[in-house]
Amino acid sequence: MVKPYTRRRDGEAQEVSGHFRHSGGDGGDGMSVTAEAAPAPGVERRYTARDASGGLVGRCESLTDGSQICTLAMPDGGLVVQQLQAEDGEFTPVAAPAVAGYGFSALLGAATGLYTYLQDSLRGVAPGGVAPDTPFLFFYRGIEGTEANARVAVGTLTQERVNEFCPMTAEFEGLLAQIANVTPSDGRSAQQWGMDVQLGVRDQLRGKYGRNSSIVQAEFSVLGGAQTSYGKPGSTRLDIYHQVEGTSAICAYDIKTGQAQLDAAQAARIYREAFQFGRRSGIANPQILVIELHRAP
Repeated sequence: MVKPYTRRRDGEAQEVSGHFRHSGGDGGDGMSVTAEAAPAPGVERRYTARDASGGLVGRCESLTDGSQICTLAMPDGGLVVQQLQAEDGEFTPVAAPAVAGYGFSALLGAATGLYTYLQDSLRGVAPGGVAPDTPFLFFYRGIEGTEANARVAVGTLTQERVNEFCPMTAEFEGLLAQIANVTPSDGRSAQQWGMDVQLGVRDQLRGKYGRNSSIVQAEFSVLGGAQTSYGKPGSTRLDIYHQVEGTSAICAYDIKTGQAQLDAAQAARIYREAFQFGRRSGIANPQILVIELHRAP
């Protein structure tokens, strides 16, 4: 386990060590994400996210034994610590707060907040550069698949681990980059360009996997776990839905372009609809990973 820190800040103990700063592409809100160059023994990498006033948003520590610990700052000022052990191609919650502790919405909001800050930090990587980690949101309902056993986890994974859990991530990222690079932006608003890119990704995936694939589906609307007419009021659009063969994992990708970001409310909708859609597809207890794919003009 991680040794105790030697300094207290925001009600938590911290070690003092060298770090370098990542700044997101927006950067205007004064937020910062630091990645420590010399983490504590047993810690492979640590990211700490803070808001403009220096308040803790959250921290994730990847441990050398393959597990991960994340600290989330809750709306009431409390701190929640969650731990995940990644093994055998599945996420196993080792210790995480129950929904009854704070409520699902508060827990999801805190997790999504940290996710957004981590995602912003990676947008500062120079074009062609390799981001060290990929943020993820992970939803898990326990063995019984009930709301009472629900867990929400946020964290970072190396690209290798992302590809292990969601093996088509690299393909989808490459396709998004390819479509974005050939989609003209002149004379189009950022919103129009983003729509063109998403439609291009949809058409490519449908051409390759078909419209009714049980493995990969692109750009469709779901309401109550059932596919419905596109854009129907109250429905949720799933940009890319991948049921990982031989597992209970579902990788739900949300495509964002320009300055758009995945927020807590949308993440909750994607989670709930992907979960119910998976259940209707015959998966007893789907385990949902929500991953944002981002591209700017």
